[in-house]
Amino acid sequence: MARQILLLEDQDVTRRSLANLLKSEGYDVLVARNALEAQALCIDEEPAVAIVDIELPGLRGDEWALYLKEMSPETRIIFVSGRPGLAGMDRYGPDVHFLHKPFAPDRLLELVAESGAAPLAL
Repeated sequence: MARQILLLEDQDVTRRSLANLLKSEGYDVLVARNALEAQALCIDEEPAVAIVDIELPGLRGDEWALYLKEMSPETRIIFVSGRPGLAGMDRYGPDVHFLHKPFAPDRLLELVAESGAAPLAL
């Protein structure tokens, strides 16, 4: 059975590009523009992977990820940000990764595949 990927990204172009990339690889993608949308999506779903932009308006992505890990401890997190390395990412557990924007799409797909998310049958 496919396991969903949550994509939390506020920039329209980046969000569309990443969603299209993941969908083209067969993944089931839930898309959110802010932490409130992401929280609503996670009420009924437990994503295998959450790709979370750190720099969001309102509640920051890294702050929202604390909520996610409490509600869904098995969800793997891939943080993305235009800011170079951030301290304190280890508080989210050993299964957290950080990608600095811009990043190679292949690297994101590699991390998603390593997380255990399964694409839908094409």
